[in-house]
Amino acid sequence: MTGSFSILDRLVILAYVMALGWLALVRGRRRRGDDVAAYLAAGRAVSLPGFVMNLVASWYGGILGVGEYAYRHGVANWIVFGVPYYVAAVVFALFIAPRARGSRALTIPDQLRAAYGNRVATIGAAIVLAMTLPGAYALMAGTIVGEILSIPRLVAVVGVVLLSSSYLLFGGMRAIVTADRFYFILMYSGFAIIVVRLLTHVGGLGFLRAHLDPALFTWTGGQPVQSILVWYVIALSTLVEPTFYEACFAARDGRTARNGILVSVLFWIVFDAMTTMTGLYARALLPDLQDASRAFPALAEQVLPPVLRGLFFAGMLATVMSTVDSYLFISAQTIGHDLLARWPGARLGDNAWTRLGLAGACAGSVAIAASGLSVVEVWHHLGSIGTPALLVPVVASFDPRTRMSARAAGTAMLSAALVATVWIAFANQGVYWLHLEPIFPALAVALLVWLLSRFERHGAAPHTL
Repeated sequence: MTGSFSILDRLVILAYVMALGWLALVRGRRRRGDDVAAYLAAGRAVSLPGFVMNLVASWYGGILGVGEYAYRHGVANWIVFGVPYYVAAVVFALFIAPRARGSRALTIPDQLRAAYGNRVATIGAAIVLAMTLPGAYALMAGTIVGEILSIPRLVAVVGVVLLSSSYLLFGGMRAIVTADRFYFILMYSGFAIIVVRLLTHVGGLGFLRAHLDPALFTWTGGQPVQSILVWYVIALSTLVEPTFYEACFAARDGRTARNGILVSVLFWIVFDAMTTMTGLYARALLPDLQDASRAFPALAEQVLPPVLRGLFFAGMLATVMSTVDSYLFISAQTIGHDLLARWPGARLGDNAWTRLGLAGACAGSVAIAASGLSVVEVWHHLGSIGTPALLVPVVASFDPRTRMSARAAGTAMLSAALVATVWIAFANQGVYWLHLEPIFPALAVALLVWLLSRFERHGAAPHTL
């Protein structure tokens, strides 16, 4: 459907790329620091506005998936991808964020190393890397860019990854915070444009109710209740979400981290309202759409005029690119700072290893995007393995009263990952044993190991940073 894009729309996207290059590359390089904390955590001095715009933008990358779900299930999009994550984010803000900022860690594996030692940190680093290589997000961004500019999708994916890596290479976390200010403005203005256009040119709630199945306005969206409730457990992944820890480690202080997450929840509520409404309009106006993942792009192509259409696509692209940036940098940190720099005899500094890790993260992301794998399945499987493996050891690590021994932490991580992997491997045409999602038995195993560790009289002495 690239024929629906005018030269003005393409000029808007080119202006977006040029502005991003100036904001992130030039400013990020000018403010570059030489020490590890400056490069990996923006000098641990990010203020509240920067924190909020960074976190809001970086935690909302799956915009095409959100459009697909809202198109298929209506208001349930908010109930599934909104409410449980708001609750989890508030829990993180109140109980984890101040502790995370109060530690001297710069990454999740750093925190695991402080609490449990190098072996557990290495296991954690491998899990974090598997969860954060942004191949799926790079593919989404490449799809948007390729459609607008009429270039092959893989070429667009490579261009997206190279653009992100160019300013990450020089500016690190500071460049991400700078770019996310730009992304934040674009993502909200883009969806505000299409919502206002729909309300003024198509109609309001009355139009939607007249043209949609009433089930789309129910909290289940016509789905079984269990399929909704499962997300309230899956949302626990928020407690080990790397972008949350990345933001907290870079915050000015614990209060900034806590308040920043609480404010971010308010912004996510607003954005989810706009995306859910847009998905409902897409279903009403395009009821026979073959590919529901194109709900947002197809709707914009139909209802927005040139320039406004380009701005909306720039907003969608910004939503995805913010997550590409953050995950690409976390992957680079994990490869360089948490793995390569820890090898005996490593001669380079942490920042140099992270920059080398960035090359590996770029290559891995492009490979995943080009593999043809279902990105939804990749998300599901890696999340189902990584979340229960990390959740209990990481959350327990911040308080000596809940911290387990190093042996127990390693056992919890490996056993949870193994149970989830086996559960996935032996699924029968997508149906799991006992009809349980793999995250449930895996999390149960990790909790059992933690409970047993509480009865140990003599655990390994915790390390300190």
